[in-house]
Amino acid sequence: MKKIIQTCLYIVTIVLSLNTAAAEEKTGDGHITAKASTMGFGIEYNYPVTSVLSIGIGVNKFSANKTLTKHNVHYNADVDFKSASIITNYHPFSNGFRLRAGTYYNDNKINLSADSSTGTLTIASTEFTNADIAINGELSFKKFSPYIGIGYGSEPIGDNTLSLDIDIGVMQSPIKVQLTGTCEANPTKELACHLFDPSLAKAKADLEEEAGKIKLYPIVSLGLSYRF
Repeated sequence: MKKIIQTCLYIVTIVLSLNTAAAEEKTGDGHITAKASTMGFGIEYNYPVTSVLSIGIGVNKFSANKTLTKHNVHYNADVDFKSASIITNYHPFSNGFRLRAGTYYNDNKINLSADSSTGTLTIASTEFTNADIAINGELSFKKFSPYIGIGYGSEPIGDNTLSLDIDIGVMQSPIKVQLTGTCEANPTKELACHLFDPSLAKAKADLEEEAGKIKLYPIVSLGLSYRF
């Protein structure tokens, strides 16, 4: 009986010492990262599950106005990127190196528009000069997109307050193309507006062919993490 009690006390002592060491090792309840990436500007919170595993929840946003020329059509491109992510981080060597896998809710889109307000508009090699032309379209992406990547940054449990985070990965994100338009002939001049519909269809087919080549979207990010 005495040996059993001594053994139990020994086990309890070991467990208590391990818990004390873990408590001393862990500083806070995770870390938050502000980052800039190819998904835009974002923020991510990582919760430590174990000393080598954490789960991150993040949001990203970016907007800009650009010009885009595809197959002789000059588009005004309104870039509107919005996304959210859930990523699992695994640190196989118990240091900053990590393997990342998860999914993005991908609400990224690019709104396209073009018109003949400058006098002429070329669509699929056909030039329209004496008509009111308007084209509107959208490039959108798969809503739920799986992601894998690698990175280096904050460990799930550690004593560093600030750290630099770098991640490189890819997201599966095929592109969907929408393109519509209208053509109204100037009554004072002759114009074959009947050429507009097939020209628009050709422009859409060209965009779809080019977009179909893109299956993966690269995600590269650089950020600064703060541990609570």
